[in-house]
Amino acid sequence: MKLGGCGIILENGHDCGTRDSQEDYFAFSIPRTTGENPTESLGMILADGMGGLTDGETTSVLAVDTFSHGLTRGESLSRCAIKAHESICAMGGDTASMGSTVVALQLDPHGSGSWISIGDSTIYLFRNGELHQLNHHHVLGNLLDEAVAGFILTPDEARDRESERDHLISYLGMPGIPLMEECQSLFWQPGDTFLLASDGLTDTLTMAEIREILRHSKAGKFTHDLLTAVKTSGNLQIDNTTILAVTIETPKTEPPQEDHPFPRRMILALVLFVLACALLFLIGLSLGLKVGQQRGRKLCPDAPPIMKRQGP
Repeated sequence: MKLGGCGIILENGHDCGTRDSQEDYFAFSIPRTTGENPTESLGMILADGMGGLTDGETTSVLAVDTFSHGLTRGESLSRCAIKAHESICAMGGDTASMGSTVVALQLDPHGSGSWISIGDSTIYLFRNGELHQLNHHHVLGNLLDEAVAGFILTPDEARDRESERDHLISYLGMPGIPLMEECQSLFWQPGDTFLLASDGLTDTLTMAEIREILRHSKAGKFTHDLLTAVKTSGNLQIDNTTILAVTIETPKTEPPQEDHPFPRRMILALVLFVLACALLFLIGLSLGLKVGQQRGRKLCPDAPPIMKRQGP
């Protein structure tokens, strides 16, 4: 499987944690050249159904399916998000009792891409051994920090709401229009790894821990090693954890072509042929001299040996 001439390695890891059910759902949109809607782009979608609301499993599936169908038809990520929000609202009715977070990434074969984020799942870029978080979480804690920085709240007032820091302020299916964070100017390069992760990962491991695990792992084992770290963390309460990863491989360089017009094997064969001919010629010459001497003795057996002429 390739993206813009580069091989790609896709991974996914999925674990319930200490929960009774799995409310995360994900999908890949694979580049394809055949079918009704061929596409050269790669898509990754991850939704986390909200367990505090109704039918978290159903909501996440609906969100991912809406994104998948939209990307197949060439729709933008923001358009897919709006349609997913409308579908979840329609299913939940007037009670607004269903909700899901979502993160989605799309990479095209020309080195660019885009992503969208609604909720508290995370998009990472692992490049040259460094880990970068691309999006921000839509949680109350970030609003409190901004309010303190803007002198709207005092630090003491923000601390009074510390227990509410993880509360979502934006998700699909909420009343009104959810906040969306979108990037349409993403650029990728060979060697990059992009990861999408639900909050089961970020609630358990720090950025530094995730970075060190990735540095000591390799493409094809990233999600496995991260999930293993989550499950062996010793946490008594672990949320559903889902991790998706795509690594864009560095193309292998071809060896330099020789300038000689003849291939090396042909040159070697020609040299060996010339040497063999020369050897056969020398052997034949030696045998011919011996045969000539023997015939001469047979024809003139009494001939005296040739003497050098003496002076007067």
